[in-house]
Amino acid sequence: MNALTGMNTMALDEAAQIEVSLLELLAESDPRAEPSVESEGGASIARPTSSDRKAPRSTTVLRERLGARGTDLAAWFDELALALLGHYQLEAGGQAFRLLELEFYFHAAGHADPTVHRNERQLATCAHWYFHREKAARLGFTRKGLDLTFGRPGAEYGGILIRAVQPEGKAGARQVVEGPSRVVDVILRAAGVESVLEFYARPGFTCDALAAGPLRLVPSPIPLKGTVHIGPRVGLRSAPFSEAPYRYRVAANIAAKDRRGLLAGRQLELG
Repeated sequence: MNALTGMNTMALDEAAQIEVSLLELLAESDPRAEPSVESEGGASIARPTSSDRKAPRSTTVLRERLGARGTDLAAWFDELALALLGHYQLEAGGQAFRLLELEFYFHAAGHADPTVHRNERQLATCAHWYFHREKAARLGFTRKGLDLTFGRPGAEYGGILIRAVQPEGKAGARQVVEGPSRVVDVILRAAGVESVLEFYARPGFTCDALAAGPLRLVPSPIPLKGTVHIGPRVGLRSAPFSEAPYRYRVAANIAAKDRRGLLAGRQLELG
C-alpha cells in the first residue's frame, strides 16, 4: 500500500466514524425516544426497544394500557402514571396544561376500596372523562373533580383523579393549580363556560378523553423529565386503602398538601 492509498483509507475511516457519531447523537436527542425509567434503588422499570419508542406518545397505546390490567396492580399504576405525567398533556378550550399530580381509585373483587365513587362512568367506560357531581359542578362550587376512567363493564370501577396541573406557556411558568375543584375551575374558564353541564352542551364535546374535542388528552410535544413522588392519597383518614401509595406527584412545586407523605414514599424518574 503506497502513502497516498493509506491516507485515503484513513480519511474514509474517519468519515465513517463521524457519520456513526452523528447518528448516535441524533438518536440520543430524538424527543420521541423514551429512555429507561428507574426506581429509587436503580432497578429498571421499563426499557423500551426501538420498535416501541413511540408507544407512550400514542393515544391508541394509552387507551390499550388503561384497559390492560395485569396481576400486579402497583406496577400497572406506576406504568400509567409515568406515561400520563411524562408524555401527555390536557387541552381545554385550546389551552394546554401539564399534568402534575394524579390519584388512582380502583374497586373490584379483591380490592374493595370504599372511597371509589362507583359511578356508572367509572364502570362502563375506559379512557373517558368523569366529572364528579356533574349536575351541580360549576365555577365556585367547591366539591368538584375530574377523573380519567379505566373501568371494565360489569367488573371493575376505575378513575384517575387529576389533582394538579400547570398551564403551558409563559403565563403558567410559576402557576400551579392545586386541588381537584380548582383544576375543574381552570378547565371551565379555559373553555369559556360556567358549568360542567354547559361544557357538555358545547358543540364537539365528547367524554372520550382521547378523541378530538374541546377537552382531551394529547401527546406532549416535549416529554417531561423529573422525579415522581409516590404516597398515600389525600384526606382518606382510617379508611381501607387509605395508606395505599396511589398518589403520584411530579417534583415541581413539591410544597403540596400532605407533602411529608410524598417525600417519605417511593420515587420514580420520568424519562
